[in-house]
Amino acid sequence: TGTLSIDYQTGREIYCSLMPIYTPDSISTFGAYTNTFSVTSNGTLNSVVTINLEINKNEFPDNYIGYALYNKDETRIDGGYLNGETTTTLVEDVVIKSGETATYTLQIWLEEIGENQTDYMKKYITGKINVDAIQEKE
Repeated sequence: TGTLSIDYQTGREIYCSLMPIYTPDSISTFGAYTNTFSVTSNGTLNSVVTINLEINKNEFPDNYIGYALYNKDETRIDGGYLNGETTTTLVEDVVIKSGETATYTLQIWLEEIGENQTDYMKKYITGKINVDAIQEKE
């Protein structure tokens, strides 16, 4: 059987406002909006997982909101900019073996662009993390 459990340790919903202006160089940098979640394959089958970030409200201009996704080893596995109100694929077709857990940390920040961005610190971005999976056939 295929059973998947998701532990949104800081919630599935994303709400970012009053973000600091900077570009983090690693997961250990404090100040970015941070959301950690784990995906566990509890059944007897391996799961093939795709994780998307669905943005439903974005008050920022393009290339102002940066993001990075890290795995449990704190290795950056995806990153870029969240432009507009779209869905961004964070990981695709990742196999989580039966009985194993994959943990991810998503960081979102207001990118430093070398201009006065104080007014943008009052804006916000909202969305949610979606995890979809299919089970591998034995």
